[in-house]
Amino acid sequence: MTLREAEDYIENLYVKNRILRNPKATIRILEYAPKEISVLGAVGAPGRLQFPAEITSMDIIEAIAQAGGFTEIAKKNAVRVTRTDEKGQPMSFTVNCEHMIKGRTTRNGKSTRVLIYPGDIIYVSESIL
Repeated sequence: MTLREAEDYIENLYVKNRILRNPKATIRILEYAPKEISVLGAVGAPGRLQFPAEITSMDIIEAIAQAGGFTEIAKKNAVRVTRTDEKGQPMSFTVNCEHMIKGRTTRNGKSTRVLIYPGDIIYVSESIL
């Protein structure tokens, strides 16, 4: 619900339950729920990262950079991202961050960019030397 929808809902409950005739509800947000992602595996500082309040997504390379960047043994061409789909089911996909860092394009000539959203988990595995 939006803020206004929540206010309307509360006002309608007061009217429906015959508590008040012309209620005016005001909701004020004191604190937003934290928007976090987890970056795990072969990065400099694995753990949780907070999204700034004003953004809703972040480039995967930026997220990894904020987690200390790749370690020397990181497998940059097979970074796994896990997120929850609309039905609440986990889904995973693999990203070739090495291509993104080097500025390579896809077959149709477009640059690749993968966005990370709150709740996502990024796992950077180690390459076998």
